[in-house]
Amino acid sequence: MGPLKRKIKEAEILDFMKRGGFSKPTLLQKRVIPIIARGGDIAIEAGEKTGKTAAFILPLVKYIDTEKPGIKAVVLTHSADKVRKIRNEFKRLVPHGSGLTYVPLNEDEEIRKEVRLLSRTPDVIIGTPGRVIDHIRRGNIDLSKLENVIIMSPGGNDNKGFEKDIDFIFTKIPLKRQTILFSPNLKAEGRLMSFLKHPAVIPASKWKREKSSIEHSFIEVEEHGKRNLLVDLINAKNLKGIVVFCRTIKDAEDLHKYLKRKGMTTSLVHHEQRQPAILKNERDFKSGKNDILITTDLGAEKIHCRPKHIINFDIPPSSENYLIRAGFNTEREEELSTITTFVTKEQYFELLKIEESIKMNIKKEDAPQEEDILKGTIKKIVQVIKEEEDPDILNYYRKIVRQNVPIFLRSYFAAYLLKIYLGKEKKQEPGITKLFVSVGKNRRVFPRDLRGLFISKLNLKASQVGPVKILDNYSFIDIPSRYAKEAIEKLNGIDFKGRKITVNYARKKEGSKS
Repeated sequence: MGPLKRKIKEAEILDFMKRGGFSKPTLLQKRVIPIIARGGDIAIEAGEKTGKTAAFILPLVKYIDTEKPGIKAVVLTHSADKVRKIRNEFKRLVPHGSGLTYVPLNEDEEIRKEVRLLSRTPDVIIGTPGRVIDHIRRGNIDLSKLENVIIMSPGGNDNKGFEKDIDFIFTKIPLKRQTILFSPNLKAEGRLMSFLKHPAVIPASKWKREKSSIEHSFIEVEEHGKRNLLVDLINAKNLKGIVVFCRTIKDAEDLHKYLKRKGMTTSLVHHEQRQPAILKNERDFKSGKNDILITTDLGAEKIHCRPKHIINFDIPPSSENYLIRAGFNTEREEELSTITTFVTKEQYFELLKIEESIKMNIKKEDAPQEEDILKGTIKKIVQVIKEEEDPDILNYYRKIVRQNVPIFLRSYFAAYLLKIYLGKEKKQEPGITKLFVSVGKNRRVFPRDLRGLFISKLNLKASQVGPVKILDNYSFIDIPSRYAKEAIEKLNGIDFKGRKITVNYARKKEGSKS
């Protein structure tokens, strides 16, 4: 890339992201990719899950000359786990035929394998500074042709050893190069900033939206149903970065244990914990290791982070508490998006007083339906596939599926795996009625035909129609009881499959006829 003035158009960024499986570029990518492409050193303030890896891969793919000999770029990060994640992004985003080659250097791999890969002189190497230094000292790496250095700083207390290793590496690379620094906190990067020459500095405030529109809502729920509602809400909306407020320490501890049993990643903070435990739990939440932080009003005073979502598991005791929770400290990775309060019928008037006092509209929200929960679960799985899974391993399993599952059964196979993943059978609405329909196999009727008929005539959702049983001359279908009378009135006597059909309540012993 070097000092030449080069450009990347917004359309190219969008196309690149779509080919990599992303619907659109992140705010960070739209802002910094054109600046990286122009050349010159750049320091960017960005935390986790902001799209920073893709932000430098596109310029590398577009402008590295793969015909030139030597290693042209090195990506330095602070942990073996980060090396794997960056490697997976390269696998996802570097198109076949681009000619760009890359080698991850990871403490988990055998060094002999890495030596063999390095002997082919890749265009890009990815590794921790310690692993890169190890190969430099063994004579396996020559960085004399290096054009680009990308530093993914951990920030905070982990920086001292990291900075020292970077210092050594910079004694082995050309003076004429482009250095790109990503850090969660540029103000703390005194030593690393000194490696950059007249850098363009992009703090988070320059690429994030300056204003956010916080949605205030409440969901009416019985006290005993709050835990299930919380799990359903998180799954339906695929929520991450959530702070859940409870009124008491015991409530917070009980909820923490419950969500752990449900397989969710949670941190717990309350004011009676010791400071080291508070700092660890806070760090796990801020780093994205845990998606949920459970706390109390007093516990929140001990920590410094800003969530994406706030859920008031218990209604705040006053409007002042509501506002304190909403303004929970000042440090942020993303804008606060939603505040949702769980309210019992008895607490509804308390909520109205809070709403009037804070002069904000707290709108009513319905509890998520099963179909919403399923959709949210699917989105979560897709997100994990995109961001965390190794494409090589998934391709191995895809091959096994293609070899053993007929093509017309693969969607059913995926649906079955989803059911197993959820660990439960499909829920049905309370109050299910079985109806008799006077057509069956002899009229070439299939379950999908009856499902379609009932869904279209009664404006039902697909999830509301239960099992359909097709016999030779007649069939049975399960629907919510409140629609049974309407179904009989609308469908009894209509033409279907070339004959007028009878629709009525099923007898108790449906199998006595044939």
